[in-house]
Amino acid sequence: MLINGFDSSEQDIDLFWLGGSWILFINAVERFKRKVYSRILEEKNKHGKVIEFILLIEHNKKIRIQFIFGRADANISFILYTFDLDIVQVGYDGKAIISVS
Repeated sequence: MLINGFDSSEQDIDLFWLGGSWILFINAVERFKRKVYSRILEEKNKHGKVIEFILLIEHNKKIRIQFIFGRADANISFILYTFDLDIVQVGYDGKAIISVS
């Protein structure tokens, strides 16, 4: 239980791309961009490895999604501990859900 209310305005969804090529990464981001084009409020390329979108989802509610081109040798533990989530750290590797406890 939180004593003070939780401010989720700076939270985001981080999607890591591991082990694939830069071209495949950019192609996947471009497919996402085409699907949500009408909802994109802002797009940023941060440090050449993070592409961030701010989307309008409904009635002035926004969501921040970051596509991160990660190191091929990064393990799941490293990735989960780098998330900036305050309460929970969860990952999905395409087969299983993994969490930090």
